Amino acid sequence: MENNLPFSDIKYYPVADNIRLRPATLNDVEIALPWYQDMEVLKYTAAIERDTPYDRETVRSMYQYLLKIGECYIIEIEKDSTWLPIGDVTLSEETIPIVIGRKEFWGRGIAKNVLLYLIQRAKDIGYTRIKAQEIYDFNTRSLSLFRSLGFKELQKTEHGIEMELRLDE
Repeated sequence: MENNLPFSDIKYYPVADNIRLRPATLNDVEIALPWYQDMEVLKYTAAIERDTPYDRETVRSMYQYLLKIGECYIIEIEKDSTWLPIGDVTLSEETIPIVIGRKEFWGRGIAKNVLLYLIQRAKDIGYTRIKAQEIYDFNTRSLSLFRSLGFKELQKTEHGIEMELRLDE
């Protein structure tokens, strides 16, 4: 099911004082496109062997997929009394990809706050586990983040580690 809601029906989910989530739609492709055209941002996503940025159609296809497999959100922060989209995240049992697409917001604890919120959301909707399909070996910040939230290594992958958080323990 696509979350293609009219703006009047959009619900915002407060994560912290200045962080919120809103359901993503295919209209967000234009917002996300610059994130996925930044090769430094892209190298930390599932595109390790890619040497060209995503084009509009690739981002659109990615969003179509994410909207089908789980709850896909745009991460927004409040800056100068306005809400600025800075990344995206999807909650599903099989994967929880998170991208802070604006590098000036890296290292500020935003991803941790978002993931803490989504872990509680997963519990509330009855998930028994959440998997992080592949976190790259060189992405030490993400590895540390997921470990700090209780994710455990399931197995080594070609380029990193598959992790899982059990919610029923």
